Amino acid sequence: MSKKAASIIIKDKHFAIDLLLTYANSYLKSANLTKPAHTIEDAVERMQILISPGYFLRLVALELFFKALKIVDENLEFDKTHELHTMYSQLGDTTKGKLLSTVNLLIQHNPPQLPLGNGFYGTLDEDALAKKLKLFSKNLVASRYPFEKYLNRTRNEYEKTGKNSSSKKSPEQFDFVYDGELLGVILYSIQLVLHELAPSQFTPDFMLDREQPGEQERESL
Repeated sequence: MSKKAASIIIKDKHFAIDLLLTYANSYLKSANLTKPAHTIEDAVERMQILISPGYFLRLVALELFFKALKIVDENLEFDKTHELHTMYSQLGDTTKGKLLSTVNLLIQHNPPQLPLGNGFYGTLDEDALAKKLKLFSKNLVASRYPFEKYLNRTRNEYEKTGKNSSSKKSPEQFDFVYDGELLGVILYSIQLVLHELAPSQFTPDFMLDREQPGEQERESL
C-alpha cells in the first residue's frame, strides 16, 4: 500500500497562487534564457534542444503551474507530490476540460516545427493526457540526477548503453522518453487556462505583447 503524500492546507489562496506562479515563472525563464518565448513556434523550437537542465526546469515549472491551477480551482489541500497526472485528476471537470481542449486546440494549430513525435499522433482524450502527464512525472524525478545510474560504469560501458538504446524498436521500450514537443504544448496551454481563470493574478509572458495563437477559435469553444 503506497503512502499518501504529505499535504499542506492553504490559508491564503491568493498569496499561495502568487507564490507558486512566481517560482513557476522563474524556473521557466531560467529554462528559456537562450530565447524569449512569444509563440508556440518559439517554444517548440527551443524544445528541439533537449538539454537535461532546461528540460528539468520546464518540468518543475509545469508542476508548479499545476499546483497553482489546483488552488485556483478551489482545491486548497496542497499535496507534496510530483505526480502531475494525480494533480490533473484532482481538477474539477470544467477546469480539466478547459485544459484538455486548449491542448488539443494547439495541436490542431500544429505548425510544421511541431512533429509531435515519440509515438504521439492526433489529439488527446482525458486518459491519454493523463498517461502523458504520468510520463512527465517519471521524467521529473529521473532528470534530477540523470547521471547517478551511470556512475558505477566505465566510459566504454556508458557508450555501449547508448548504442543499445538507439537500436530499440519503439518509444515505449526506452527508459526515458523526452516528448519535448508535447511538453511545450502543455506548458503553453496551462498558462492560457490560468490566465483565463485568474486574469488578475497571472498573465503569461508570451501574452504581454502578442495575442496568443488560436484566440478567436478558443473563444468559440
